[in-house]
Amino acid sequence: MVFIQSVVPLSPNNGLTIPDIVDKAHHGEIKGLMVFGENPMVSDPDRHHVGEALDNLELLIVQDIFLTETAMKAHVVFPGVTFAEKNGTFSNTERRVQRVRQAITPKGDDDLIGIFCGIYPTGWDIL
Repeated sequence: MVFIQSVVPLSPNNGLTIPDIVDKAHHGEIKGLMVFGENPMVSDPDRHHVGEALDNLELLIVQDIFLTETAMKAHVVFPGVTFAEKNGTFSNTERRVQRVRQAITPKGDDDLIGIFCGIYPTGWDIL
């Protein structure tokens, strides 16, 4: 799939950090959240605060390869794909770019962003 940006301009402002997102969800300013391959219930030092924030969401969607603590709080959980199921590069925690080559075919459709762009009015066209 190829994504082409339409008339909706990207914001020049920086996005929220994870602690900011958690705080806004805790205060009801964020209603829905989609988490890809992260487990803030474990990675954040204040597990109780994060748990309350996630419980306060109207919709929590998680995509992960494991049923994590965060995924257990989700309204919807999608399976993720591992490094062995995709081609491309990623940056590790040492900031090194690593090349990966697909070794096995993923089960199902791993392009959730593409699916959501086709379903919801996002201002993006999918070719």
